[in-house]
Amino acid sequence: MNCKLWTVNDRFDHTLYSDLVGSGIGALTAKILSSRQNIGPDKIYDFLNPRIDKLHDPFLFNDMKKP
Repeated sequence: MNCKLWTVNDRFDHTLYSDLVGSGIGALTAKILSSRQNIGPDKIYDFLNPRIDKLHDPFLFNDMKKP
């Protein structure tokens, strides 16, 4: 069995972390999200509540239209 050890960045936005935990997001998820740089409430909401119309168009990748 392959056991992996995950480490979480200790440098995170404590205010954002507190806000996320206060809104009901789990502590680990809040710590991971608040350790990302340049992520605000709108991006967090979009990440946690994905919508089909916000997905990237796969046909923008090279060679996607080839048979």
